[in-house]
Amino acid sequence: PQDCPWWVTTTTTTLPPPPPTIPPPPPGIPMIKLEYPKDVETYQNETTMVYIIVKNVGNATLSNLRVMIDVPYKNLEVDVSPKVLVRLFPNASSIFLLSIRVLPQTTPGNYTLRFKVVSDQIEEWGVITVIVKPPAPDEGPIIYQQILNYAFLISKVEQDIFKASLEGIDVGKALESLDCAKLHLS
Repeated sequence: PQDCPWWVTTTTTTLPPPPPTIPPPPPGIPMIKLEYPKDVETYQNETTMVYIIVKNVGNATLSNLRVMIDVPYKNLEVDVSPKVLVRLFPNASSIFLLSIRVLPQTTPGNYTLRFKVVSDQIEEWGVITVIVKPPAPDEGPIIYQQILNYAFLISKVEQDIFKASLEGIDVGKALESLDCAKLHLS
């Protein structure tokens, strides 16, 4: 058969088995710690700012962080800022601000607001009691306390912006907003 022009000799080679695949690293563990006032005193026909500090104490980056709040009362209006935090790295923290508006017809008393901080990886619940008092006769001390609260929050936001800039995040718009807030506070 080797004299035939159509005869082809083939050899087979046995390939070694492929190397074992390396398993992907285990996903990080998402964990958050919340800091916020448990009780907030305010007055009828007032708007109060409340902070929620979210600390990423796990070893996973959290994404799409937001605050969802249950407001079962018609006489309270709550707005959250920012609406969404795109990501929060491990060992980092950020602040959400709640603007709680108490309408004039609100009856003095205690109002419970349940909220949860939610990301794509985790959620954590919290409760704030809003203590509504009748209108204060002298608003000077109240305004002074609100200014101090805003100054504290601006300082915390300034720290977060600085940390974000160290991580290479573009903080240009945040700095513009912060400068505007500082200007209007003074």
